[in-house]
Amino acid sequence: MKQPKLYLYAVLQSPYFLPVCLFLAVLIRLLVIYLIQYEVTEDALWYYKRGVEIAAGQGYLNTDGAPTAFWPVGYPALLGLSFRLFGASVRTGQWLNLGMYMGIIICAYYICRELFQSETMSRIVVLILAFYPHHILYTALLLTEICFTFLILLGSLLLIKQLKKGAPLTLYLTGLVFGAAVLVKPQAILLPFVIVLAHCLMRRWRVKLALSTLLIGLGITSALIPWTIRNYQLFHTFIFVSTNGGINLLIGNHPEANGRYRWDDYLEQVWTHSDNESVRDVEARQLAIRYIREHPRQTLQLLPLKLFYLYRFDTQGIDLILAGVKNESTHIRQFLWAMKFVCQAYYMAVMATFGLAMLTFFQNRAQRWSTIGLGVILYFTAVYLPFFAEGRYQIQTIPWVVIYAAAPLAAWLTTSQRTMALYPQMANELA
Repeated sequence: MKQPKLYLYAVLQSPYFLPVCLFLAVLIRLLVIYLIQYEVTEDALWYYKRGVEIAAGQGYLNTDGAPTAFWPVGYPALLGLSFRLFGASVRTGQWLNLGMYMGIIICAYYICRELFQSETMSRIVVLILAFYPHHILYTALLLTEICFTFLILLGSLLLIKQLKKGAPLTLYLTGLVFGAAVLVKPQAILLPFVIVLAHCLMRRWRVKLALSTLLIGLGITSALIPWTIRNYQLFHTFIFVSTNGGINLLIGNHPEANGRYRWDDYLEQVWTHSDNESVRDVEARQLAIRYIREHPRQTLQLLPLKLFYLYRFDTQGIDLILAGVKNESTHIRQFLWAMKFVCQAYYMAVMATFGLAMLTFFQNRAQRWSTIGLGVILYFTAVYLPFFAEGRYQIQTIPWVVIYAAAPLAAWLTTSQRTMALYPQMANELA
């Protein structure tokens, strides 16, 4: 096994490794985009239509043509801008996804370098993400996850870099990036403060917690103010980004809730009770909170199920593509079904390696580890548990999981004495 390790390490350290990985990542995703023909459906179709309307200058409207704030505006607005510049088509949205996923890979590479000071680990992260099968297929879907993941990784990278320097303007701009992420998914609202706190707990860098928090919060607020004013003028009440928080909370907390998305008669009655989406949001939230207070045992019993549904599979994107593939496209359906097994096997391998990294983390606390990524993973896990869980909701945590999973793989390479003799910098990285 020593010789393959030596070859693998030589490949990783090649000056051509990163550009070749990025080139292949782009090529594979382009093949998926152009060879898998399907019709956008459900959520993706809704985002696409809203993007077309925004590009045409009609504003952000629901299916009835009335102004809406039900779903966060961030991703439809980005689609609208892209459609305005490059033409309204599904291809434009897919190209946008492709560009953002390349951004995900690059940001994950630099985050790993910043947190672990290991070029080898960072290159392993690039390798894993470049050929991550589920994410390759997900590029074809006009959904929020790739956009959201890119924004939180970009914001996290800027924040991690700036916490060393404490540059006020850049911290404010970092807040703007996180504000854009909040407009895509409100769940990101506290993420930068989790990262700042994790830095402080590590006691590795001296940061002015109050100043950093203030500047980041100011940036986030600046990004949200225009949308908040628009919603107040329309609905005459304060709305935090969207009006679907109440109904989403109720989906996960009502008599027929099972931990996943499920629309039943009870939810239909709440939905049709009012035509005003802001009033409906408040009513749904009140019903959910009342149910949680009156049924604490049932609520707690659902939490393990939600956690299970959140992380059990990594194939939901394939199901969404299959929903839009025509029945006569038998070969595409067969390929996608085969890819479900490939995606799940790849995902389980990454999670198993992540588990090994966590064993090392807890057994050897003296080793140089960063808790920031763990904070991000735990944060998003905790954020989704009060609501309901779907497999695609863990996509934004995968790059962080991969960063930690790269640690045991990099350590495995160093077990060859010949490798360490030829590449002493590897030993220095993980010392």
